[in-house]
Amino acid sequence: MRNIFLDVDTGVDDALAIAYAVRSQLLEVVALTTVFGNSNISETTNNALSIVNILGQDIPVYRGSGIRIDGSY
Repeated sequence: MRNIFLDVDTGVDDALAIAYAVRSQLLEVVALTTVFGNSNISETTNNALSIVNILGQDIPVYRGSGIRIDGSY
C-alpha cells in the first residue's frame, strides 16, 4: 500500500478523487491539504472536511494558503 497526501481545492472533481483514493486498496490517504481554486480557501477546506466526514474517515485536513498568485484572496 502506498501512502499519499492529496492537495485539493475540493469541488466535485476533487471530492470524487478523495472518495476513489480512500476506497482504493492500493492507497492510504495520510492527509489532505487545501488550496483556493474552485472556491475560496474556507469553502474548499470545509468541503474537504465534509467529504472526509461523509466517507466516515479519520483523515487530517490541513488548510493551505488562500492567497492567489496575484496577491488576492
